[in-house]
Amino acid sequence: MEELNDSGLDHIHHATLLHDQASIMSLVQSNRRLLELRTNDSKWATPLILACEKNKVTTVQTLIELGAQVTVKNGNSQGIIQIAILRGHIDVLEYFVSLQRQDIPVFSVLISMINMDSSPETETAAKALTALIKLGNIDKKRFYSQPNSISALVKMLNNSYIDNARIHILDLINLIIHEESVHTAFVEEDGIATIIKLLNSNNTDEIIHILCILKEIGLHDAYKAKLSSSGGITQIVTLISSTYNENIQGEGIRALANFAGGSPFIQSTVGVNGGIAVVVTLLSQSLSTTVLLPATLALANFVKLCQENQMIALKANAVEPLMKLMRHKVREIQINAVRAIHAIAERNPAAQQDIWQRSGLVPLINTLKRTRQQEFQEATAEAMWALAGTEDEGQRNMANLVGINVLVSLLGTLSDKLHFISSEALRVLADGSDTKKDAIASEGGISQLVRILNSSRQQVHLSAIRTLRILVMHIGYKPHINNQRLVAQAGGIRLLVKFLTQNRPELIQVEAALTLSYTALNNKDVIQLIYKEDFNYILILRLMYSKDDLVRLLAGSALATFAFNNNAQQKQIALAGGIRYHSFLPFLQSQDEFYCANAAFQVAVLSRIIPDEEPATSSAIGIKVLVDLLNSKNQKSQALAANCIARLGHTRAGIPSAIVSIGAVPQLAKLLISSSELCREAAAKALGYLTANPMGERQLLSICRRDQYLVKILLHHTGKDGVSKAFLTGWKHSKRVGLPPIK
Repeated sequence: MEELNDSGLDHIHHATLLHDQASIMSLVQSNRRLLELRTNDSKWATPLILACEKNKVTTVQTLIELGAQVTVKNGNSQGIIQIAILRGHIDVLEYFVSLQRQDIPVFSVLISMINMDSSPETETAAKALTALIKLGNIDKKRFYSQPNSISALVKMLNNSYIDNARIHILDLINLIIHEESVHTAFVEEDGIATIIKLLNSNNTDEIIHILCILKEIGLHDAYKAKLSSSGGITQIVTLISSTYNENIQGEGIRALANFAGGSPFIQSTVGVNGGIAVVVTLLSQSLSTTVLLPATLALANFVKLCQENQMIALKANAVEPLMKLMRHKVREIQINAVRAIHAIAERNPAAQQDIWQRSGLVPLINTLKRTRQQEFQEATAEAMWALAGTEDEGQRNMANLVGINVLVSLLGTLSDKLHFISSEALRVLADGSDTKKDAIASEGGISQLVRILNSSRQQVHLSAIRTLRILVMHIGYKPHINNQRLVAQAGGIRLLVKFLTQNRPELIQVEAALTLSYTALNNKDVIQLIYKEDFNYILILRLMYSKDDLVRLLAGSALATFAFNNNAQQKQIALAGGIRYHSFLPFLQSQDEFYCANAAFQVAVLSRIIPDEEPATSSAIGIKVLVDLLNSKNQKSQALAANCIARLGHTRAGIPSAIVSIGAVPQLAKLLISSSELCREAAAKALGYLTANPMGERQLLSICRRDQYLVKILLHHTGKDGVSKAFLTGWKHSKRVGLPPIK
């Protein structure tokens, strides 16, 4: 029976309003037409419509499962979706979405309502859609894959009649803007220009939402030009500088930081429009973590590899507040501050010098020594190494300030970054200084360097291999016996042979071979250890035919070092296939003085086992090239040439006489007063060896009589044991009797 009471309701309507599902099912089983029975009032509602109005989700579910029509509308022509939206019944909407039925198109209806010109309905729909999207179990793609979904949102933002709905639409965009299809459609619909105009809003929440959207879009390089051309950079800089709201400042800075990341054009725009000065002011004045955290990050992005902005930051005195922030209580701010200093100094010698002179490095050094937090240590070490620059002198000064004990301790950490920087610093310290080599060894540096040969990073392998090579050799190819022994004791020989014999990049193989040769020089025990491993000279000889010039050059150096003053090893190299003069010729004729000097030394040493050229000719060519390079305008080339001459100064008979005969002694004497420490050291060692030659001793004595200060420099670097007794006797005699220079 279908009997409506005076209020126009039947039993099924009452059961629906009372959430009495048992009665509903019983009534429907007796008469299915009751499912669609409407109330006899202005609502003209079916049971399903009533359940939607009352937000009775389980009742809605029961009625739909019983077969209630979902396309019905009430007396106001509102369907079940519209009713749930207008009444804010998100639970009912969530259930409808979960059904995934085409005849219950929740998102399509929401988009239609958002497109209405009616402000109340638009606001309600925007609220409902935002609330629905925020639910974790709703697939957001179900919304933004709807046709015209994003264009509808942008259109509404442009509608001046929906002020109350705008905040909800911005909130919704924020929830989905990270999706590729969403930000692509948003930009295509000119959404960037739309929201930039809205930055003039008086609504703080709206501004923050807009900045969050821009922050996300700024991560994508394809949109950065659009952001700039729409005036976004200028407007955000102005906004940050004119507000006291920390949330706006923080989000605005984050947006600018994302814009500038990896974009030289945006970096320049930020700098020109005063963005750097604004951020530096906030770093100096703000106490808020909300501001300081993004500001330190942003400054690094603004200046990274952009010399113009690096100098703007320095002029704004950015380093001073950054140094102070290194002691901030929030670790992330500390790390960001150090990274910003790093970015200001990176690849900019003028900036590096400015920071050294004005701010000093004490805070960074103290931080590196004090902190045990790995990320902070890494950031600090990287900043200091950036400040050291790319030249050996700057790096050596920085390494000296840090100290050998600290550098060795960093080798004991688990960080590949710290391993690399520490190894590089120890290398430049040890290069040319026997005292530093001894100190590094006494601090346990050699065992730590051998340990990091097990690193997973090739960059660390190469650095450690090269540093070990420096540590086992004095200038002039005099082996450091103790350090060679320490490398062997730490298991370094096995690891180096492993690098050479296994399937590694050719550069690592040849660097390992060269370090092996240095460690084995004049050391029979090491030679025996090498041959116990799977070693054969064929492994190095094949590298002489690499397509890489540097690999071929270093392979030649390895062979020359194994062969140096060692006839047995020369024989082994020859038996393994030997080498040809034409392998060295391209390097001897090269305009690169590094290649030229190394090849010259190699042919002089290996001349006896080069079958396609007379030994005397090979040696003479190599010697002449090296003596000519003493006149180079490049101090590194001068030092290398002097070092090679020092090596040859104590090799087989005849070579020192040949070196002296073509005027090497006067040229080396000039280098004793070079501004380069390496030049002075190498020249002194070479002259020390050449004093064992009577003509060399006589020439040097004559030069020193003209300038007695040269003897002090010479003996400072060689000691009395580093020059011949004949020279010392002649010099003492000259001083005693006051003889004039020898003519």
